[in-house]
Amino acid sequence: AEQILSAAEDVHALAKVQCEMALVIAMPDIAGKVASQELFDEAYSKLMLSQKARERHGNKIGVADCHLNRGILLHRTGDQHKCFQELREALDIYRESQCKKKIAEALEEMGRSCGTSASGVTYLEQSLAARREASDLVGEASCLMSLGELHSYLGNNRASTKCWQDCLNLRRELGDIAAVKQCLERLCALYTRLEDNARVADIVLQLREIAQQNEDWNGEAQALILTGKCFWNLGNYSAAETAFLDAQKICSTHQKDEQLKIREAEIYDKLAQLYLDDGRENEAKKAYEKVQKLKKELGRDMLRGVVSETVDKRIKQRKIFGVKI
Repeated sequence: AEQILSAAEDVHALAKVQCEMALVIAMPDIAGKVASQELFDEAYSKLMLSQKARERHGNKIGVADCHLNRGILLHRTGDQHKCFQELREALDIYRESQCKKKIAEALEEMGRSCGTSASGVTYLEQSLAARREASDLVGEASCLMSLGELHSYLGNNRASTKCWQDCLNLRRELGDIAAVKQCLERLCALYTRLEDNARVADIVLQLREIAQQNEDWNGEAQALILTGKCFWNLGNYSAAETAFLDAQKICSTHQKDEQLKIREAEIYDKLAQLYLDDGRENEAKKAYEKVQKLKKELGRDMLRGVVSETVDKRIKQRKIFGVKI
């Protein structure tokens, strides 16, 4: 696109593309690893070209966009001071131009750049108010997600729950199914933390319905595992076992899916713990052996963080199995 616009001498569109390119060039990889300095230098050069072109044509909003994106890049490198300088510069220009959506965008980035600091709440709440004033539903939902994440990190579980519930309502109104699922997953985790098992059960049911509608077998299995955990917490071992076994049936039906094999190992691990709690040692042994078999097949690294060490420890303590640990 840059080459075509440059050849066509469309300076306005070219400046816009170069401004947007900067964020993509220095994008963290899938594992969250920060881009190399070489890529950041290339991104900064694109922003400089864009900003100079916009300054020549008196495009104030465009210039502010360059400051905003430069601030985002500086946040990725960890330069908090320069990051805030750029974001503040962008915010001042947006306010001068009375561009409400852009004001909200700058405030949200300022909130995000605060990281896990409580001061980020102030900026995000200001952004949320500006989004609502501008009737920007998509932006409002995005801001609620950022605010919900920060409140959760700070331990403000009730405030976080309110943000995610409001976000869920907006995402449903916008018809964004993927985002609806994300909101439900966050709410499930929060209500679990708050030990509100009734709400957890209701949310898990909604997650399962979404998974079934989209033929998402992994999602359905995950929802059933969460259902099992919920019943387990309530002391209903029979219902918990049924949910885990229903999830296992889905996994066994789609054995070619590696992700479902990982999920299956998680299920057998949970069943082994459940059977131990319920005094059913022979069934616990069978479930445990299934976990060991999947460990050999998939490799221990694939199951790290999925299968707990709890069963191994309990086996060592009780010595109920004739297996070498």
